[in-house]
Amino acid sequence: LLALAAVLLVGAITLLVSGLKGWRTGTSQNALDSANVALRQQPSTAHDLTLPETSSVPNNEPSKVAGNADAIDSPAKGAAADQAYSVSSNTATPTSAPPPLLNPALSGSSVAPLATTTTSDASSETPSNAAHPANNSAPPVEMNDRNAIAAKVDEAAAPPAAAPTPPAPEGAELKIAANTPMVPTDHTGAPMKSDAGTAGPAAATKGSAKETFAELGTYLDGKEILLRNDPQSGAWFRLVSRSSIHAQDRLVALPAFHPRITLSSGVQLKLLGGTEISFASTADVAKEDVAAHRAAPEVEVVYGRVVFVNTANSENTIRLKVGATAAQVRLVQNATLAVEVLRKYVPGRDPRQSPSPVLARFYAPDGDIVWTDGAGEQTIHAPQQWDVADGIISPIVAATTFPDWIDHEPAEQRTEQLYGAPVVEQSLDAKRPVDDQLLELFQTSHKREVKSLVARSSVYVGLFVPFVEALRDSDQRAMWKTHIDTLRAAMALGPDAANKVWETLKDQQGEPAAHDLYEMLCGYSAEQVGHTPDQIATGPIPRLIDWLENERLDYRVLAVEDLGEITGKHLMPHPEASPTERAKGVRIWRERLKAGEITAAPSP
Repeated sequence: LLALAAVLLVGAITLLVSGLKGWRTGTSQNALDSANVALRQQPSTAHDLTLPETSSVPNNEPSKVAGNADAIDSPAKGAAADQAYSVSSNTATPTSAPPPLLNPALSGSSVAPLATTTTSDASSETPSNAAHPANNSAPPVEMNDRNAIAAKVDEAAAPPAAAPTPPAPEGAELKIAANTPMVPTDHTGAPMKSDAGTAGPAAATKGSAKETFAELGTYLDGKEILLRNDPQSGAWFRLVSRSSIHAQDRLVALPAFHPRITLSSGVQLKLLGGTEISFASTADVAKEDVAAHRAAPEVEVVYGRVVFVNTANSENTIRLKVGATAAQVRLVQNATLAVEVLRKYVPGRDPRQSPSPVLARFYAPDGDIVWTDGAGEQTIHAPQQWDVADGIISPIVAATTFPDWIDHEPAEQRTEQLYGAPVVEQSLDAKRPVDDQLLELFQTSHKREVKSLVARSSVYVGLFVPFVEALRDSDQRAMWKTHIDTLRAAMALGPDAANKVWETLKDQQGEPAAHDLYEMLCGYSAEQVGHTPDQIATGPIPRLIDWLENERLDYRVLAVEDLGEITGKHLMPHPEASPTERAKGVRIWRERLKAGEITAAPSP
């Protein structure tokens, strides 16, 4: 009996517990359903939200919101499973007032109040930390309601409101357009130089129709070396193959190289090594005359050798300037005109004071040429040649032979051509100033031919440090005379070049030595040397003999060169020889001077 009573008691307790649990569960679910029904029956507003299909919840949201985990893990899935909680988004959204909250936060909840913003009026924006008044028609909602979770999902997925962009100042767009012109560039991407001599945007802002980028021709020889001067920095840069040639370009061909330029008119120019030319500007040419200027460009041969060949099928015209001489030259088909311009070294003259005289030689090996200058027009029948010295043209005479450089490469400095030129060509790039690269190559190269060619080349870009160092290098003895002749020709170009030589000597050797070396570079005139034995004994010759004993090699090199030019004698031909051998030569010079046997040789 007791056992039966215990069984009945356990069954009653179990039935009672099961009934209470079911009642409590049903009550809680009924309360949730009632809240959801009330929310669905709430009047629809124009600001109802639709759950985004790809929303996501920040990583920290699950710790803040307790409720339906499925809706948090997959908002899109939760939205699709409960379409009753999503309202249509087809209703137009007004911009006059912020939307009401669908799920305002309950007092004491761990979830921050949701903020609303509007982008239609900056003055009506609501701070994100301000609670919106609750909608009276919507009863409070339990935090396990899917609408509450969906609202949090929307808040997390919505992009932040962009900061309002301040309005551009009035006229700013026009100002930018005026200050950022389209600048023509060559195929390397570098700005092309304008006719006004400037590069980059500044050149394109001038606005004059006659100051356009006048293209005159093309440089095609990529393996040859042709340099162009940058007018802004004064530096020289190598041109790459297929570079355009423009008005007011200054171009230099380095020694041992022979670049070619093809003008738009069909005239081809071959520049021999050690040549500078320049093209006249079109800045002062009227707009209607620019085409004519391109068809007949003005070319100035500053120094060196240039061969003009008319490769067109018709007659062509170039305007040629050499020193103070300007002429218009018409070339028939296949006609050739070769020009050699020498800046004359005048012994005893300081080129810092004034430019040296210009001597130009002209050769017409084939084809007729019509020459027109201030004296009139004359037809020159090939083969003929003539000279122009200090603006005065000589008689035109028939020629039976012509210099080899017109049709062939010069035979001089053949070792530089074979061994030095390939190294220089491969070493120089188009991105950096050439003088910096030449100095680096001179200081790092150990080949005699390379150092010799670099030293000569540096003179043409205004760099004289390699030359000064070459006079102290005994390995360069075979090229000393060539170096001196090249440097004197560069000094003869004008005061600027001569001053650069002086400054280099002063920087490298100090001012006292610079005075002596520069004096020997300038040489000595017949008047300075003297004519009688007494004049010669008190002139520069005794000083030059003393310098033969100087411990510095560059002193001895220049002294040997000057004594040979003045007297025609070489009594100590090897300035790099041992002290014993040099002493023997110095003793002979002194004995001849004391005996009055030293005289000045006739001027060549």
